[in-house]
Amino acid sequence: MYQVNRELKSVNYVLNFFPAIKPLLTEQKRKNILLLNEVEKTFLDMCRFFLNPSNKSFDYGSVYRYLNDEWVVVALKALEIFSKQDTYLIQKPNHSILISERSSYN
Repeated sequence: MYQVNRELKSVNYVLNFFPAIKPLLTEQKRKNILLLNEVEKTFLDMCRFFLNPSNKSFDYGSVYRYLNDEWVVVALKALEIFSKQDTYLIQKPNHSILISERSSYN
């Protein structure tokens, strides 16, 4: 299901917004990670999960705690790209993950 050794569209999507985290994706030096703000740390953790979902986890609670407005939309879009295009967990979607503002929730 997960394809190793290829560029992931979800990671590239996140790196468009946070190019500075690219060298930290494989680096484990805590000192450099401590320089990041909570938004950057959230996306770094998300990308590390995308790159190695069998051995890394991502706490969606960090999206709730540290992201707001457009950053939540970026996170949801990255998760959608990962699920649809990088892992093919969603092969035949019937619904869009991101709901338009005009949609009715009732």
